[in-house]
Amino acid sequence: CGKPNWVESQLVTCYPQDGRSTCINNKGGDEPLVSLKAYILASINNEATDDFSTLGPPADLEKYPFNEIQAMWQVDGHAAVAGIKHLSTLLEDNKRSHVNREMADLIYQEGDTFETPISLF
Repeated sequence: CGKPNWVESQLVTCYPQDGRSTCINNKGGDEPLVSLKAYILASINNEATDDFSTLGPPADLEKYPFNEIQAMWQVDGHAAVAGIKHLSTLLEDNKRSHVNREMADLIYQEGDTFETPISLF
């Protein structure tokens, strides 16, 4: 079992509520990709904890032997509605935003800074 790093107050969606940019229409520069990378790095490098509402690797490796990192756009109610308005799906958003390529680049460029091993990315 892996500790889910899913903190509702810090979710990074393809369609941020500020409306300035989306993951497929970068009107706001590199947002929301910058926020997604920060979320991932916090999930990897923050202090270990078993608290689901705090980003970080698991503290109890017997209870949570896998460090699970969600490296794709997350979804809340706002993002689901916005995706429908854009005639898109989560899979289509991932494809159109090239998030998989960006995550591979993150691993290659910053992987040596990861303070804990990742089991599932």
